[in-house]
Amino acid sequence: AHHPLAAASGTMGAGFSSSGGLEIPEETGSLLASFASPATRAHSDPLWASLLASCDDAPLASIDPRRLERALRPTCVALCRHNRKTSHLTTLLLHAARLLRAVRADQAETPTRAVNAVVFATALLKHLVEFGDDGAFAEVCASPPAEGGST
Repeated sequence: AHHPLAAASGTMGAGFSSSGGLEIPEETGSLLASFASPATRAHSDPLWASLLASCDDAPLASIDPRRLERALRPTCVALCRHNRKTSHLTTLLLHAARLLRAVRADQAETPTRAVNAVVFATALLKHLVEFGDDGAFAEVCASPPAEGGST
């Protein structure tokens, strides 16, 4: 059996550094930067599938939440800055909901992509609640996704 953190080297493409932090590879970092950028991505944009698939190799839930939050902090800060225009958090939540709807209680394998989407969204929401300006969380809840729909 392997240690659950051993698989984390592929998590969102993340690996562990000697300083104990998470290292996010260039490709995943680029996806995260696009996700949190001021450029609005439609719900059907291929970025969403690529971003969600980038963490298929290992469960984000196996990473200490504080380490994950530190690694995602630049993404969270940028997302807070641009989400009013892009509604990317809402779009991510819709993609996470779609993945969760596809999970069956009797399926043999762990739905890693769905779990990772929830862990990722949770880290983003936590940052927004703790550090977003007044009304930012309410605005996320009220804002429609870019070129909406849950398909």
